[in-house]
Amino acid sequence: MLNNSRVLSKIFDMKNIAVVGMSPKPERPSHYVSLYMSQNGYDIIPVNPGHSKILNRTSYSSILDIEQ
Repeated sequence: MLNNSRVLSKIFDMKNIAVVGMSPKPERPSHYVSLYMSQNGYDIIPVNPGHSKILNRTSYSSILDIEQ
């Protein structure tokens, strides 16, 4: 079994992050936090069935639709 520090290390080393419910509205935390993270080396994957693109990235209807 992994110890807590190894688990946390694995979590913080991940660079692909799906943001379920990501909003295209700049005033929403899901938008500006995702924008900040994308500007700092993370690959943000928007998941919102109401939008086809958010932050110039393909937005998926469900996390099951992500092909990575």
